[in-house]
Amino acid sequence: PATFSRVIQTLLRSLTAILIPLRLQASGLPAAEATSRLGMLNGMVMPILMLPCVFTSALSMVALPRIARAEDDPGELRRLLATCLASCLPVALVCTAAVYASAPFLASAVYRMAELTPLFQTAAPLTALFALSHLIGSVTTALGQQKRSMYGALVVSGTTLALTYLLTAVPGLRLYGVIASQAAGQILMILWDVGILALWRRERHR
Repeated sequence: PATFSRVIQTLLRSLTAILIPLRLQASGLPAAEATSRLGMLNGMVMPILMLPCVFTSALSMVALPRIARAEDDPGELRRLLATCLASCLPVALVCTAAVYASAPFLASAVYRMAELTPLFQTAAPLTALFALSHLIGSVTTALGQQKRSMYGALVVSGTTLALTYLLTAVPGLRLYGVIASQAAGQILMILWDVGILALWRRERHR
């Protein structure tokens, strides 16, 4: 299930990359401009937003084996989960604020495209969502809930694609529609994984 979930995520990224230019053209943009905007989003904005995942990956490698060993010790498990969240949340929020505040600099000085400024600012909350989703998803894996998480990944991927299809073609949204779709998908996945953890806890303590 864990491997299949990663395959789903890879397919989602590939399908999204194919879908976005087509829907941008449906919104009224010429093909060259639609492709250029896909490059702006995937090549310039998204790599910056994913930077906190470097931290959450390192955190997962260190903490999750201990979480797996502590699943029969409720007190230790709560302590480890609280430590992970207390480590992840500040980093995620600081990075979100940093992306928002540095948007003019990133757009003008780094990429030399001033039109990227509002795109960075609108997409900044995705930074925290990506980090939290990565961490919580890793916790569900450590506790052996990969199959349930996989079902959620299927549902959320389909929902994200549907929203991307609908919102990207709206002339007033375009790339902002993609960002909204991604945000909705990340929130749904976080809620799904939190629900899995709550269900696992109830099952373990009957």
